[in-house]
Amino acid sequence: MVGTPVTTSDIRGTALIVFGVILIVVFSSINHGLKQELSVSELNTLWGRGSWIAYFIFLIAFIFGTYVVSDLLGKLPSPTLGLPGGLPGSRPAPASNPIVRAYRGAKAKWRAWDNFWLGHLERFLARTGDARVLWLEGIGWAVAGGSLAGLCLVFTKAVVKIFWRPGHPLVHFTPLLTLVFLIITAVLQIICLNKALQCADTVVVVPLFYAGYTVFGFINSLIFYNQSGQYARWVLVAVFLSMGVLIGGVVSGA
Repeated sequence: MVGTPVTTSDIRGTALIVFGVILIVVFSSINHGLKQELSVSELNTLWGRGSWIAYFIFLIAFIFGTYVVSDLLGKLPSPTLGLPGGLPGSRPAPASNPIVRAYRGAKAKWRAWDNFWLGHLERFLARTGDARVLWLEGIGWAVAGGSLAGLCLVFTKAVVKIFWRPGHPLVHFTPLLTLVFLIITAVLQIICLNKALQCADTVVVVPLFYAGYTVFGFINSLIFYNQSGQYARWVLVAVFLSMGVLIGGVVSGA
């Protein structure tokens, strides 16, 4: 479902996003030769680096936050339709199984946390029209999906490099962990892209999704594979300036 028609601002922002992506692809291809082989021991070293772990935690927190906010935007009651926020239900009977009790307790806490932030978000967007909220939800899903796609790219590269080597890589922890993250990010990015396309126009969603994929794909590879030394300083400056052009397109389209 499309929330808003395509405007001149959307087209201008999309053009800037595409231009920024092209610049990033061109400049990031200028390097001193990236290593194409990867061993299990090298993968262990890459996963054990503190800089990557700290960045990975930050990135997961960013994606999770974007995912949750987008989900909350989809749960907002429509003032236009006058939909109720929810109806009180009957209280379930107490469970004797401790696992069931723990599950119900965790579910109740999550629902309370969800309702708390939903109330804040509803007040914050009280004067925002339904179409605009739907558009914002689509943008959120596109950003989350693009971020996941950029993360998936790094794991895909590692899995391809490892699985082409002789031996049995799945008997080692880090190749198996990388494969699990690859599957999770691949599935979640498709879910996010599908949700985004239901909320906003393709002209806005697809370039933004691909922009997230390009930006995060480059930064993730740069940090995970420790490739900063493989690029000249002016190339890195040009890449990040290109990211500025891309972000300008996102802001212009908003």
